[in-house]
Amino acid sequence: MKLILSTIALFAIAAAGFTGFNAKTKYESKVKERNDLTVGNATQSKNISTKEGEKTSAEAAEKLALEEKAKANAELEAAKSKA
Repeated sequence: MKLILSTIALFAIAAAGFTGFNAKTKYESKVKERNDLTVGNATQSKNISTKEGEKTSAEAAEKLALEEKAKANAELEAAKSKA
């Protein structure tokens, strides 16, 4: 009887170890995925900040170009009216 109980206990310990090892492997996989996502999110945040800066610069350049266009059109109209 003692041998049977010892065998059952040994199988239970082995099953618990196997289950724990599988859980550890899955956990490590999830942690790696999370770390990859964190790095990816940081990269995307940096790219967004860069693009926002580029957008601001482009908007300023567009405004300047529109002002220069309006000034050139005004000079052209003035020149046409003198001629």
